[in-house]
Amino acid sequence: MKKEDSMYGSRISIGILPLMLSISMITILPVESDSDSWTITRLTNNSVYDVDPYISPDGSKVVFIEDLDGNPYTESDWEIMLIDLNTMEMKRVTN
Repeated sequence: MKKEDSMYGSRISIGILPLMLSISMITILPVESDSDSWTITRLTNNSVYDVDPYISPDGSKVVFIEDLDGNPYTESDWEIMLIDLNTMEMKRVTN
């Protein structure tokens, strides 16, 4: 499995593919499955824009940028968000 590391974390962690990103939704896709089924985990699903997801080097957290007002053209409303993949708790890092 290829792992793309940067100073911001990694796009791939053990057992998961790069985070799939579409407007207002970030999803984890599995690399392989031990059974005939696959588990796809949706991390976000809202009416705002969620972009630039990165997985922490230890694979336990995902950080991304969220546009809180839903208008991607106003820079003042972008915040850094963090999701703990063990608890699925999301919190805002910036204010």
